[in-house]
Amino acid sequence: MLKRISFLICNAALLGSLVVYVVGLQSGVALAANVVQNPGFETAGAGGAADAANWTEGTLHARASDKFNTGAWSLKSTYRSTGTDTRQTVTVATNTTYTYSVYIWKTNSTGGSCADMNDLAGEVQLCVTTQTGSWQFKSGTWPSGSTTSVTLRLITDNSPTADIWFDDVSLDSGSGPTNTPTHTPTRTNTPIGPTNTPTRTNTPAPSGNAVQNPSFEIQGASSADAASWTEGTNHARASDKFNTGSWSLKSSFIGTGGTSTSQTVTVAAGTNYTYSGYIWRASTVGGSCMDMNDLVGEVQLCTTTTGSWQFKSGAWTSGSTTSVTLRLITDGNPNNNIWFDDISLASAGTPVPTNTPTRTPTPCTGCPTPSAVIVAGAGDIACGAASGGASCKQMSTSDLLVAMNPDKVILLGDNQYEEGALSDFNTFYNPSWGRVKSKTSPSVGNHEYLTSGAAGYFDYFNGVGNQNGQAGDRSKGYYSYNLGNWHLIAINSNCSQVGGCAAGNPQYTWLQSDLAADNHPCSLIYMHHPISSSDTRDFDTNTPYQPLIQLFYDDGGELYMVGHSHFYERFARMDANKNANPTYGFRQIVVGTGGRNVYGFGTIRPLSEVRDGASFGVIKLTLRSNDYTWEFLPAAGYTFTDSGTETCHGAHP
Repeated sequence: MLKRISFLICNAALLGSLVVYVVGLQSGVALAANVVQNPGFETAGAGGAADAANWTEGTLHARASDKFNTGAWSLKSTYRSTGTDTRQTVTVATNTTYTYSVYIWKTNSTGGSCADMNDLAGEVQLCVTTQTGSWQFKSGTWPSGSTTSVTLRLITDNSPTADIWFDDVSLDSGSGPTNTPTHTPTRTNTPIGPTNTPTRTNTPAPSGNAVQNPSFEIQGASSADAASWTEGTNHARASDKFNTGSWSLKSSFIGTGGTSTSQTVTVAAGTNYTYSGYIWRASTVGGSCMDMNDLVGEVQLCTTTTGSWQFKSGAWTSGSTTSVTLRLITDGNPNNNIWFDDISLASAGTPVPTNTPTRTPTPCTGCPTPSAVIVAGAGDIACGAASGGASCKQMSTSDLLVAMNPDKVILLGDNQYEEGALSDFNTFYNPSWGRVKSKTSPSVGNHEYLTSGAAGYFDYFNGVGNQNGQAGDRSKGYYSYNLGNWHLIAINSNCSQVGGCAAGNPQYTWLQSDLAADNHPCSLIYMHHPISSSDTRDFDTNTPYQPLIQLFYDDGGELYMVGHSHFYERFARMDANKNANPTYGFRQIVVGTGGRNVYGFGTIRPLSEVRDGASFGVIKLTLRSNDYTWEFLPAAGYTFTDSGTETCHGAHP
């Protein structure tokens, strides 16, 4: 893992060099209201000419002068693998509308190049796909709501085969820089006003919308044909999922390449428009975007978030254009269904669909510091129909999660007793922990596999019969993702179900590649089974998943979260062979307290620091840029707590 060195250098540069750029309109870059520091990469950091002050560079990302939009520098990516990013966390004002914009140059169309907001709900994602050989301006609007800081990322992923450049990054509380074919941006001074009390309207296209049949309610030649639209391959009007009305556009396009559904609309010249729509993805694999058919200065709206309708919106100035082709695209080799609904291209002054949290933000007391994310979870959770005599506290523990409203919920396996049947998931898990399902990234336990292939588990989280989804590929049950400045890895510790966990086995090879590609300063791994546990049943004497823990330790991993033993137990830092290593070891925490039952201890294992076998509850993790805090929160009627803070130690020397 290429970690921490550039991270520490850039943090030092951030403290010592806070540069605000105020440039003329002719440059088209950051205006006075831009909150991005060093937006044009003109200032070098402590690491030398290749280090951009105020930015944390990704793998093979560096400041360069061989291509630039303005000034004399840009950020250049020579990265050629699955994904990396350069990032900066900036402070924003609440209830303010910002314009997020960037210039991107791609040498060829292979691989991804995007600017996003670190998977923040409602983020703007600005991507360039097929446009190559010139600077492409991308821009979108973003209402901050209750957010006070946001991490901006410049991403290269999906195995690019040639260089990519980024320049003139702006998050502007005015209208932001704009782009015209002459590259002479002008400021419009007509920002969209903030909404002080956000509410989700979920309204279909307004009367000022230039799009015909925007919600696919009107059929064409058949019920699968949407009037006014030209459908792509395996794109069809469908009623199995919709944001408003009773219909949407469904893509069942699976496999290599891509396709799109399109409509050409008439627009007024010299007019500001808002382009928006809703997208639902069943899997993270493949691309789902709305664009303007590669028009210069187009808005491109994409999402990678699964399991719910994602609202995407961006501002576009028509200039001399009088018609534009809107495309709804599925590409990048998708492996599951994607839906689109409520497409709008509305001129300024026309109400447009909005998407903000359904709750009214209130001032936060004791909120985490900027760039922190909250992760919570437990294992051994919900009783089932056959759980006679169990305590069944899943509702009490889920109440903690609902009240906390964390950024992410992780499940540590044995999530639904006794056999992980779908009927039990729907009857017992769903009314309790299912209340935070949209935030959940689960791992699978041994009880789930008492139903063949853990079918109930995968059907509940991925959708009945779906190969991929919230729980990953159902033939694997392991996956990874990034959250804040952390890399999180969900492991399937039921090794016999996935072809083993030894060197050369599929999960081992995947984890080896995943860790090698990651460059985050801190990492967390979670699964069902522990490497050490003071359980009467000696669960830790047979650990076929130890080779995976060895990979994690060798890579400098920080936190190892598990269940299986029905109690709480925190260990001191150790290596993968359970030897003390206070400098570079990982910390294992057992949290098998999710609800079914709890019990006491057997022989206390070496390095066990804190234990409780009488309380139900959840773990709350506050993950910051280079450290973390853990806190055990007891369910109602229990009093045990445990907490502490630790700094990420970094990779081994």
